[in-house]
Order: sequence, then structure tokens, then C-alpha cells
Amino acid sequence: MPISLPEIVPKLRHIDLSSNIFTDLVPRNLSRLQKLDMLFLNMNNLTGGISEELGMISGLEYLDLGNNLLGESIPASLGDLQNLGLLKVADAGLVSTLPPELGNLTSLELINLSENQLFGSLPPCFAKMQSIDYFRVSGNNLNGTIPLGLFANWTYLSYLNLFGNNFVGSIVPALQYMDLIVLNLSMNRSTGTVPLEIGKATSLSVIDISNNHLEGELPASLSRLTDLDYLILSGNKFTGGISNSNGMELPTLCQPNGLLVLDLSHNQLFGELPRCIWDLQYLAFMDLSSNALVGELPIMNNSNSSLISLYLSNNITGYFPALLKNFRNLAILDLGNNKISGTIPSWIQESNPMLRVLRLRSNMLYGSIPWQLSQFSHLHVLHLGENNLTCTIPTSFGNLSSMRQESTNLRGLRMLNLSRNYLFGGIPEHIENLTLLESLDLSWNKLSGPIPTSMSYLFLNSLNLSSNILSGEIPIGNQLETLVDPSIYSNNPGLCGFPLNIACTNHSNSTATLDGMKEHHQDTETLLLYYSIIAGVVFGFWLWFGALFLCKPQMFVFFGSIDAMQYKVLQKMKHV
Repeated sequence: MPISLPEIVPKLRHIDLSSNIFTDLVPRNLSRLQKLDMLFLNMNNLTGGISEELGMISGLEYLDLGNNLLGESIPASLGDLQNLGLLKVADAGLVSTLPPELGNLTSLELINLSENQLFGSLPPCFAKMQSIDYFRVSGNNLNGTIPLGLFANWTYLSYLNLFGNNFVGSIVPALQYMDLIVLNLSMNRSTGTVPLEIGKATSLSVIDISNNHLEGELPASLSRLTDLDYLILSGNKFTGGISNSNGMELPTLCQPNGLLVLDLSHNQLFGELPRCIWDLQYLAFMDLSSNALVGELPIMNNSNSSLISLYLSNNITGYFPALLKNFRNLAILDLGNNKISGTIPSWIQESNPMLRVLRLRSNMLYGSIPWQLSQFSHLHVLHLGENNLTCTIPTSFGNLSSMRQESTNLRGLRMLNLSRNYLFGGIPEHIENLTLLESLDLSWNKLSGPIPTSMSYLFLNSLNLSSNILSGEIPIGNQLETLVDPSIYSNNPGLCGFPLNIACTNHSNSTATLDGMKEHHQDTETLLLYYSIIAGVVFGFWLWFGALFLCKPQMFVFFGSIDAMQYKVLQKMKHV
């Protein structure tokens, strides 16, 4: 329904019509609303663009039109609102360039135009908005370079978020003139190096310049940023040693004692990890994967670690790190694609009881799978594929069914990958106890015997039992009947039945009979596997550190980084 204001009350000060289902704004006599200072129309279904007549409300100080379906351009008349201090038109379907007239809003302190389809460049005349404190245009199609004048004149700027655009050029040295708290330039096309002057922006708490085309060595001046909480530099071309004088010495990053997030992944850094990095008491997320790091992890006695997520894939060598005994809060551990040898230690469950994701694929691990892995009560993903593991699959894995007794439906093992090892024996008869299992890969082992009929109780989206020595008739029923790709069972000479083109000759010994079995009913999960994992991890993380964000600067840090961090972690988990 449209919003109709035929009889405007001249002394009206505030209008809040947010969170309704209005579809159209029919402005009448808006020029009489000279005392109106707040207009909130966000979270409706407004269409048809932003009315030019809004520029006639000269006393307007707060305008929020976000979360609508406005579509068309931003009217130049908004530049006439000389008293406007807050302008929010985020996620409103805008398809427009940025009108230069907005530069006339010299009283503006906050502007949020994120998650639209804005294009073109930032107008240089925006430099006139000298009161700006919060500037966010993330998630658009803006391009060009960032005008130097903005940084020279925006002396009050504390929050800058240009995430997810197409800006080019360097990270300008003029950053030193700002009292920035949050700097997010990630997912653009910036080039060049990180300027030495960044160390002069000593108020910085969040730096996210990931997924650009930056290169060179990281400046040691980063160590001057003693208030730094988040340092995210992944997905660039940074080079140099991290523990020698020729490049950035990672020990310098140990100076910000309050560091919560450190991400240097997917660069070209090399050298050994310094010991001090493990002493950062508040560090919760660390990703150093896909570099050229060498050496074993040290043995430490620090029992105060706050690490929740640790990614070290494509890097390290040696035996299974005993350092992990100190990380009792760890929820995600990725040591995949390394050169770790030896056995999987039996202490891992007792030392890391909160694990939800354990990824050890593509290493040189050997020996048996410790039964203690079946004691994890929060595990979602277990990936042990492409190692040299031997012996049988522990029958105690059936105990993982206890996970479904947890308080929410987000619990339980969702993915099990034991492929490309040397496992022998049979598939556990009570595999149906893994009631939330969605993906099972036991391929390229030496498993023998029949496929348990109980497997038909599982609601699997993905199954691979190929390249073993399994025999007998393939079970049918329930979800198994939807898995019609014969390659799932290929290279098992003793298997027969659908979907293989091999008939079974003795139906009296069929393992597929389901008569008399109790029907199992289970609501199909609608959440994606990895979103369910990260939902719990991210929620717990922010709940834990929520007490840190009670003043304005920390609130900027909180709301400015949580969206980007969730996106990043979700992207990572898609490749587990």
C-alpha cells in the first residue's frame, strides 16, 4: 500500500514508518515539514526511486531509506539538506552514479550506501564533507582511484569501508592523516605496496586489505599499531621472510597484544613461524595457509590460548604438533595438504574437546585411527583422506550418535572422509547411528564384506565407496535410491545390483531386504553444511568478545567487520 501524507502537521518532528510493507511514497506538502528532523522509511517495499521533494525538508537531520526496492538514481536534491547528519540507503536496489551534489552535505557524519548497484567513481567534491566520520559504500560496482583529497580533508573519519568494489591504484600514504579505526579495502583491485605511513594511523583497530593485487614486503611499521584487533592481508602477492631481517618480521605483529584475527593466507611469505605468535592471549582466528612456511611448530606451555579457528594447510612439516594440546577452545583445525608424518595422537579429543571441523587430509599420517575421535561431541566434519592410515574403521564411531542429543539441530557429524588410505575390514554395521551424516567417502581403501543394510537409513547427499573389495548386493531404499551414479560403487568386483549393471545371482543371500525394518523419519535439514558450522562458531565468538564493544570506536569495529569475516569464513569452509 502507498504512504499518503495529505494533511501534514507542520510541527511534526519525527516520522518512523520502518519495518512495514509500504510500497510507494506519495509526498504531498513536504515543504511544510521544515521542523522534521528524522525520517525513517527503511525495511519496507518502497519502489519508484527516491523522491526529489525530500530535498525540500530543510531541517532533516536523519534519513534512512535502506532495505527497500527503490531502483532508480539518487536525486541531486538531497545535496540541499544542509542539516543532514545521517544518510542511509543501504541494500535498496539503487542503480546510479554518486551525484556530486552530495558533496554539499557539509554536516554529514555518517553515509551508508552499501549493497546496491552504484557505479562510476567517487566524486572529488566529496572532500567538502569534512565532518564525515563513517563512510561505507561496500558491495557496489564503483571504480577508479580514490581521490587523494578525500583523505586530506576527512580528518574526522574513523570508519572507511570500500569492500567489494573495483577500485584501482595504491593504498594512499595520506592514510596517516586520519584517525581511522576501521579500514576495509578488501576485494578490490588495488596495486602497489603497503605504505610505510600506515604505521602512523595508530588508532587503527581493523585492517582488511585482502583479495587485491598488492605485493612486496610488509612494512615493520605495522608493529606500531598497538590497538590492532584484526589484520587481514590474505589473497595478495606479499613476499619476503617472516622471521628474518630481509622482510617483515612476524614477531613485530606480537606487539598488538589484543590481536583477535590474523590472516596472512594465500600469499608468498616464507620462513619459520616465530614462537611469540602463539603467546597472543586473545587471538581467536589465525590463517597462515597457502604460503611457503617451513619447519615444525614449537612445543609451548601456554595454556591460556583463545584460538577458535586455526588454518595451517599447505605449509608445515614434522610430526603432529604437540602445541595443539594448549588450545582447548579450538573449533576448527585445518592441517590439510602438509607433510605431517607419524600417527594421529590419542590426546586430541581430550585436549581439543570443542572441535567441530578436523581436516587432516593429504599428509603422511600412518597407523590406526584412534578410537578417541569417536568421543567428540561437537564434530561436524572429519577429513582424513589421502594419508597412509591402516587397520579397521573403529566400531566406536557409532558412538558419534550421541551428538544428536545436543541442544540444537546444528550438532552431529555431517561429513566423514577417510578416502585414499589403507583401511581394511568391514564398514561398521551400526553406521546408521550417524543420523545427521550427509557426505561419506570411504573410497580407495581395502574395505571388504557387504555394505550394511543400515546405510539405507542415512539421508546422504554424497557417497563414494569405490575402489575397495566390497561384495554382495547393494542395499536399496530411502535416500540410497536417489544416488544413481554407478561410479559410487565402481571398482568393487564383488558388488552387484542397482545402480551397477551387474545382476545378483543369489537373491536368498541378498543384503538389500528391508522387510520388517523399522521406518526412520527425519526432517530434512535445510541449512547448508558449512553455514551451520560457522553459525555456531561465529555466534560463540561474538558472544565471547561482546563485552569488548561497549564504546563507540569498538562498536564501529564490531559492526564493520562481522559481515566481512562471516563471508570470509564461509568461503573457506566451502573448500574444506
